[in-house]
Amino acid sequence: MDHENNIRPNISVDEESTDSLNSTLTDSQILDNSGEEINLNNCFKSYYVNRKVYKKELLSRLHKAQNRIKVSEEFINDSLPTLPKVEISNNDLMNLKSLPNHIEEDVKSLIVDIDEHIKKLEEQLSDLDNADTEIIKTTNRVIEDIDNTYDQLMYQIIQEINNKRELTKLEAQVFKHESLVPLKACRKEIKSEIFYKTQVMRQIDKAIKNYLPTSSSHEIEQLIHYNRDIVGIPAVPLSDELPGLTLKRPSNSAVNEVLNKIYDLGSVLRLGCVQITDIEEKPGSVYVKWNITDSEYSTEEQTYILQKAPGEVSDPFADVFETVYEGSESACFVRELSVNQLITLRVGIQSLDSAWSALRVARTRIACYRWDPYNDDFIVTNNGRIATKIRGNSSILFSQGPQLEANQIIEFLFLEVPKNSTDEEAIALVADRRDDKNLRRKGVLMVTSLGKIFMNGEEKLMQLPQIKSGERIIFVISRKNDESLRINIESENKIVTYDWIVKTPLYFATQLSGHNKWNIMVK
Repeated sequence: MDHENNIRPNISVDEESTDSLNSTLTDSQILDNSGEEINLNNCFKSYYVNRKVYKKELLSRLHKAQNRIKVSEEFINDSLPTLPKVEISNNDLMNLKSLPNHIEEDVKSLIVDIDEHIKKLEEQLSDLDNADTEIIKTTNRVIEDIDNTYDQLMYQIIQEINNKRELTKLEAQVFKHESLVPLKACRKEIKSEIFYKTQVMRQIDKAIKNYLPTSSSHEIEQLIHYNRDIVGIPAVPLSDELPGLTLKRPSNSAVNEVLNKIYDLGSVLRLGCVQITDIEEKPGSVYVKWNITDSEYSTEEQTYILQKAPGEVSDPFADVFETVYEGSESACFVRELSVNQLITLRVGIQSLDSAWSALRVARTRIACYRWDPYNDDFIVTNNGRIATKIRGNSSILFSQGPQLEANQIIEFLFLEVPKNSTDEEAIALVADRRDDKNLRRKGVLMVTSLGKIFMNGEEKLMQLPQIKSGERIIFVISRKNDESLRINIESENKIVTYDWIVKTPLYFATQLSGHNKWNIMVK
């Protein structure tokens, strides 16, 4: 079986366009700043060789798979024609009366068994049809997603290339205008000088034409005096003195790096070898189960990772998932959920962190655990989750009805605990609600404030740490068999486990006495 998880996408490139582009690049001389020719074909060569090799491999695998499907379909159509269903009538069964009784019963039993077997096989054929349809739908959906994703990617890349082109052209325009500034200033100076000297020539010409032998030479002498010293000619840069400009073309390595990055953009991932099999709604939580679907990974212990994301997420690569469980168990609770709060779940194996399961959307329609609000010795707040002892008498506060079943988890968080608490104060799971004043009885699993554990009124050997403010006790309830539950009780870093023969559903409760002030949150 092929377990390749990361399948490179077939990057759609017009071969003729590519060849034309390569030809154009080859025919035109491209110079870098040193004046040496750059052959961009070298950049494209390694990229397209790798792409073509991989494409050839994929086409070969596709051809083999198509041939195997064709052979199977031809065998089914040619060698396994659909036979009409056999109906054995009562008249046919009457013919069995002549047979010995045991043979008659065996034949009838065999007919029933074969008929049931055929029905189960037909159900499996129907499941196969559904599986075919699901694979085709999934693939078509992914192909559509590939087209949409790469269309958007092409738009972004082309837009960025055009932006870079315009920016580079803008740099050239800035160079042109900044380089022309001193030349324009020099031109202005030369033009001004030419204009001035031309004016002088006109005045001299006019003075000469108007001069008479009897006239005074004062005007001509004055012109000579003021224009005798001719200033030097402004220096104009020669062509080899002008600032140069060239394009620093991308280097072979830079182009190759970009092309390789484009080649690595995106991939098709097969779903992981572990899939979520069941999601059970619980009070304020969901209970998630998963299973390995690939026998190759079932022979050794795996470390599973369960992640959740808020809302309904369709993108498996969205950066919104957070880990809620990591360990070797094949089930766990996702807790502290609001009623009808949607979350998206996925599970994977630690060694294959990119191969996640199919996404599953979950929610719970069952409200969180609540204390009974109708006990005058307590104030119940925070939507029924926090109970505060306000009177001095001993009193038992139960949950608002039986709320605990198998495969559930409940946590008691002690927000405030008095320093002088006693063994008469406790939390408990209770099979039936009574009006007596003591929980130390049959049908009760109780943990006292000093950490002692009582089941059915009898103290157990194991003991948990004393309850203090800010600490919590967690009961994890699972079904051992039809008659008994397996209860894990966790406190600080200590866990104890008991098998308890009891009927469900269960109440949760607390027994408090004296003037002690307790604040207990349940979740």
